[in-house]
Amino acid sequence: MTKQFFLFAFFLLPAEFMAQNTIVSGKTEDEDARPVPFANVWSGTEGAMSDESGFFRFVLSSCGDSIRLKASAIGHKSWERVFAPSQDSLRLVIVLKSQATDIEEVVVKGVMQRMKGNGAWNNLSPVALVTTGGAGGDLYRSLQILPGVQSQNESGKLVVRGGDSRETQTYIDDMHVLIPYTSTGEIMPVRGRYSPFMFEGINFSSGGYSQEYGDGLSAVLPLYTKDYSKLTKWGVNPSTVGLAGGGTRAFDRGSVSLNLEYRNMGPYFSAVPNRMNMTEPYRMSSAATQLRFTPDDRTVIKSYISYDNTRFAQGIMNLNEHNLYANTTFRHTSGNGYRLFAGTAFSGKTQLVRGARLTGDKFEDRAGELHLKAKISKRYTDFLLVSAGAESFIRRFGNEYADSAVRRTLSVKPDIFSAFAIATFYPLRNMTVEISGRMEGSALLPRLSANYSLSGVKLSATTGQYVQQADPKYLYENPGIEPERCRQYVAGAEYIRQGRAYRAEFYLKDYERLPLVSEGIITSGGYGYSKGFDLYFSDESLFENFDYQFSYTFNLAKRKSDGRRELTVPWYASRHNASAVLRYMSQPLRSIFGITYRFAGGRPYNGGLTKPYSSLDMSLTFLANPKLIVYGSATNLSGRKNQFCNAAGDLVNPAFDRFIYIGVFISFGKGSAYDTSNF
Repeated sequence: MTKQFFLFAFFLLPAEFMAQNTIVSGKTEDEDARPVPFANVWSGTEGAMSDESGFFRFVLSSCGDSIRLKASAIGHKSWERVFAPSQDSLRLVIVLKSQATDIEEVVVKGVMQRMKGNGAWNNLSPVALVTTGGAGGDLYRSLQILPGVQSQNESGKLVVRGGDSRETQTYIDDMHVLIPYTSTGEIMPVRGRYSPFMFEGINFSSGGYSQEYGDGLSAVLPLYTKDYSKLTKWGVNPSTVGLAGGGTRAFDRGSVSLNLEYRNMGPYFSAVPNRMNMTEPYRMSSAATQLRFTPDDRTVIKSYISYDNTRFAQGIMNLNEHNLYANTTFRHTSGNGYRLFAGTAFSGKTQLVRGARLTGDKFEDRAGELHLKAKISKRYTDFLLVSAGAESFIRRFGNEYADSAVRRTLSVKPDIFSAFAIATFYPLRNMTVEISGRMEGSALLPRLSANYSLSGVKLSATTGQYVQQADPKYLYENPGIEPERCRQYVAGAEYIRQGRAYRAEFYLKDYERLPLVSEGIITSGGYGYSKGFDLYFSDESLFENFDYQFSYTFNLAKRKSDGRRELTVPWYASRHNASAVLRYMSQPLRSIFGITYRFAGGRPYNGGLTKPYSSLDMSLTFLANPKLIVYGSATNLSGRKNQFCNAAGDLVNPAFDRFIYIGVFISFGKGSAYDTSNF
């Protein structure tokens, strides 16, 4: 089979070399010559997305009598030009003019922007994601419609391709977030700590991701805030779960933003039947601020700080938690093309629980991380891009438990130092090869990725080695336990044409050195695997004002880890996961209607398999006027009695059979029509 494949590729190459292809490359900028990242540039069915510095490159295989180029980016006016055909290359600078947001910007048709291959989804729209039926205004729940992500209605966390939720890491402006989820009570799903509307770019990789990101085995979720804002604006967001508000003050070369939020589930618990047994309602108060400064056209400095306090009581348990996250980043492009990045981030959590096990006891848990990172990159030629960097994770975990008879204190300091290097080659006009390596501790982690375009079909393949620090609960008992390992193999194909996208991807994840508990002793003798395939289809051109998408994931995962004595299916994994999303935009009614259906196969528990999960969800977004958006979301319209299981193998029911969310977004300030972002 391998021999046949190479013979097939060999006979294809001459045709590709003989074709009269044109390399289209350049940069996307705004009126002030600042880069516009993640802009789509295309001609017909072929194109590319610009990188974080605005650079793009793709091969146009058939030019005809002329080349009609188009470009678009969120928040900018569309661009279109016609050029005479060129046999070799076409280099240009595309200037995209800023545009105030209107109804077409709010209704981002098709949740996905152009896909990169290797499990990557680039520049996802916050508005389109969060207005998906059943999302309830939460980013992590909205991502569960993507292939590879498994439905976790009882936890709300991201579980990707058979890996547990710890294996998916979140980054803000390329800096790590140690604690991305809120703390909640038993069976109550978590929510993301950060509003999706503060992010201009949301990326997601379900496998085979770049070696720039470390300490994760399954997936990464990089989130990017705006580099600058030219509008002074403010707004408020009352909802069924609380009240939020804030704004941005723009000044020459920069801006400062503030967002305040208060969530109180007490009124909702009183109105909607639930299984929470709350004696004091869930409450969270948070404040976030960001300072952006661009001293010149080549430099961006950003600083972001977020604090929240969570309180609730459930049964005999009373929880009070303080959480702080802050980062500062510096980006600069030198005159000779070097792109420099430096950043620092701090994550800290202190949680006090009274009644953790017994009435009158006390449990205090602390977690902290200082993340330091620096990297440099340069495009040396049209055929070579090189980047390298180093980072350090300085971590402190500790807890203390005390009751009338016992006092126990645990602590651990598992620091990590890493370095990485990435080289991207373009050996053929329609081929990209990326070779990278990461040194994490004493482990050398290689990665090889290739993309090849053939007659409109993009083929991709990736293999890479990843490691992750063991859970602190194991490090407390055995600080010398080895990091977990996972080798990933990913291969896929995608075809995009005339508003339709087709994608299929196969994956294999081979786990080793998982924590294993045997007779009270913790070792790194655990192992396992996760394999399967993802299918995805979307269409925004079949019917006017309609777009829809379908995704399906087959997953077969088994592990021998924790206290398991043999290979078994993890409690959080289901073999089949599917979602179907339909969205309709009505201009006369100024509304967006969304319907989502989610399905997941049964999950293993002590009594066998849970019954399959099924939920029909709905959303409605009403653009009442240029300053007012009303959004509503309802899950499980049929009222199906879904069931799940927990890590102990017990059968559990979700907190709510249905969840209803209604939010109102009111914008103030000139030029901020339909702007849901306070940042």
